[in-house]
Amino acid sequence: MGVSSTPSRTRSCIIPNDHAFSRRAARIAGALLLPAAIASIALRNEIPGWRLGGANAVLHPPLASAGTFPIRLDRHGTIVLLGDSNVSGSRVGGRDVAFPALLDVPRTAGIDVVNLGRGGGTVPDRVMATSASVPPQLVIIMFGTNDAAPRWILGRQKVVAPDLYAARLTAIVRSHAEQGAKVLVLASPPAGSVAMDRRIAPYRLAARNVALQAGAHFADPAEAFAATRMRADLQYDGLHLSVAGQERLARWLDQLLAAS
Repeated sequence: MGVSSTPSRTRSCIIPNDHAFSRRAARIAGALLLPAAIASIALRNEIPGWRLGGANAVLHPPLASAGTFPIRLDRHGTIVLLGDSNVSGSRVGGRDVAFPALLDVPRTAGIDVVNLGRGGGTVPDRVMATSASVPPQLVIIMFGTNDAAPRWILGRQKVVAPDLYAARLTAIVRSHAEQGAKVLVLASPPAGSVAMDRRIAPYRLAARNVALQAGAHFADPAEAFAATRMRADLQYDGLHLSVAGQERLARWLDQLLAAS
């Protein structure tokens, strides 16, 4: 009795079916890999430039300053600072290690520094009392990071529209100017990822426009980090200044102030 074999007609049916299956599998794989590749490219820009100790700040050209520098201050006056957690220091160890407390010019001139920054803060919808014992001679304002909600889907902040941000900031700047204070508006510091920095960018530009229209001073802290590419000036989240970043910002800001 001979050994049975698959008829040639059956073999011819099996081979084409194998090829069809391979083609379908290739199409499915391609359909899955393309979105994955696109998502990978998009998420790459979301990831901070991590390094030992924190993250690098994304370097971008600083916006042009506005107003006359250094800002002249009277001795034994008061400076008030308004802003978010990068002002309050709530994510780096508290007000004692935040840049307002590290400023040399006010300290050597006997000028009181009142830090009214608050963690998670966006530009307020109303002008708040400064709580200073005497009217401040200078008010420094730095909002914009939280207004931009830069963490995208990973964060809980809601975006404050740039136009609304500008309107609220204008009201605060003009209110303090009308009370006789000099006003310095600071752009938000650089972020640690390309995507986050791009989301904040419109708010930096809006802050400068507000300062120009209100006759206030403006400066961009990007200048402070321009030569520090290989230093961890940000914490690992890519948004909050590290201890080193706070110190660097203070030294840069000192150059914009002078006591007479």
